[in-house]
Amino acid sequence: MTDSKANDFSAGVPEPTRVPAEGIAPSGKQTLRIIREGVFKAAKSSLEFIEKSEKDETVKIRIEDRRAVTMVALSFICLLGTGYLMVVDKDSRPFCAVLAVASDVFLGCAIIWSVIVRFGVLKQLDPRYAIICFHLMIGAGAMCIFFTLNIVYMLLSMNGIKLLPW
Repeated sequence: MTDSKANDFSAGVPEPTRVPAEGIAPSGKQTLRIIREGVFKAAKSSLEFIEKSEKDETVKIRIEDRRAVTMVALSFICLLGTGYLMVVDKDSRPFCAVLAVASDVFLGCAIIWSVIVRFGVLKQLDPRYAIICFHLMIGAGAMCIFFTLNIVYMLLSMNGIKLLPW
């Protein structure tokens, strides 16, 4: 990525502070230790970088991304329809259930589609960054599973259904 456009993005991202590390590397050169930003400062600078990237007109949105956005929009429309019918017409509950399931299916398809098409970008990265991105993708999936299972457990517990014997 020696393109000047790529370097324009890095202008807003602060360079990590490098200080001499103790000792000499096996190559005989002085080693450097990187002092990283704090967690919140790093998250803030990353979000600012993403915001700047999204506003860049040279970044093109692929058709796959548009499909995912369309599925999310359909999911949102079904969800609004479900809410509207539940408030306005109490007799339409069976249809509300169909709309709620449709909303869930559209959202699930959008998420799965987005993740599947994102795996292709890993081939374009350096091996180190590909591994980091892969771990982030898998970690985000694991986090979603964790939260989902805990929310389901809480809801079942609140309704008096015990999953655990104690």
